[in-house]
Amino acid sequence: MMQAQPTPRRYRFKTPTPPSFLDRVRSRTRALVTEGEAAARRAIWMKAALWAVIGAFAYWAMISSDPGWGTVGLAILAALALTMLPINLGHDATHGAASKSKLVNDLATVFTFGVLGMSGHLWRRRHIHNHHMFSNLEGADTDVDATILLRMTPHHPWLPIHRFQPFYAPVLYGLALPLRVYVMDWFSLAIARRTDPKTWATPRQTAYFLGNKAIHLCLATAPLFVMEIGFWPWLGTYLLATSAASTMLTMILIGTHIHEDAAFPVADEDNRIAHDWGRHVIMTSCDWAPTSRVAAFFFGGLNAHTSHHLMPQIPHTLYTEISPILEEEAGKDGLPYHKMSMLEMVAGHYRHLRNMAKKPENAEALAAEAKPRPIAA
Repeated sequence: MMQAQPTPRRYRFKTPTPPSFLDRVRSRTRALVTEGEAAARRAIWMKAALWAVIGAFAYWAMISSDPGWGTVGLAILAALALTMLPINLGHDATHGAASKSKLVNDLATVFTFGVLGMSGHLWRRRHIHNHHMFSNLEGADTDVDATILLRMTPHHPWLPIHRFQPFYAPVLYGLALPLRVYVMDWFSLAIARRTDPKTWATPRQTAYFLGNKAIHLCLATAPLFVMEIGFWPWLGTYLLATSAASTMLTMILIGTHIHEDAAFPVADEDNRIAHDWGRHVIMTSCDWAPTSRVAAFFFGGLNAHTSHHLMPQIPHTLYTEISPILEEEAGKDGLPYHKMSMLEMVAGHYRHLRNMAKKPENAEALAAEAKPRPIAA
């Protein structure tokens, strides 16, 4: 069962003593960003164009061929390539990093997420105001509170079904995208319209939302009318392709926070966090191959996740140069910069799932499980 959270819990972070860790990182990267930002933005659009061409070619080849296993392979290739659009362009656009123009960023958000059938505006709302501000904080981060079927943090109540979560989690990861498209987006829109009607209960937002769904449905159903294919073979192919895209998208992301090395901090009774926001980000984030240009090319800088969380308005094509600076500055303060390979990230995520699957013996064990790792003050 997926969850939609209408009223996220709000936390207050400690005010840092200047110059803070984040102040130093921003100071050292300022010249790099100023000099390289224009070229970095061009690189984003060039990558997006390449993935769009690959996706369009695979889609054209699919609908032009006779139904068979080759068609299934082309459908999966098209889905994976088109998923690279929100990863490499749409994500930056939601943060205003793809262009200096707010309109261009907005249109890029709508189109790239619309290809997958997701509402780009609703995703931006959840991503920026909940996840980015309050990563790994129960009751606020919509990523860790996504479903009661998975116990992602020590603060979530344990249920008997969680014993089996290491086994069924991959299935849920494959279903995450279609559930978002056909179920959760509609719940999220209803909540947004109720809590903020001036923004969301408008003809413009309704048109954006339905336009997102229409883009995806046109791409998804066209083979039924163009190809000689029955309903069930079409549905099976669609689900395989969508699940492949969903699994890829989930696996490159989920271990960047839901990981055995990441912290899940606890607030006091007044919702205050004992450290500042910059320290919180580095405690709760994991980087995999953050200086790899190959990983950055394919996965839109999501591999350098700490840099993204600290400076989301910067084009992701600069993260390979920013990550070493971030690591050095974190070391000066004794902060736990989590750097690993992609395989280590995935393995650490699954070890965390196994740990969370175990029933805490008592309240003391649960408290010890939830206790954040100590760091330098």
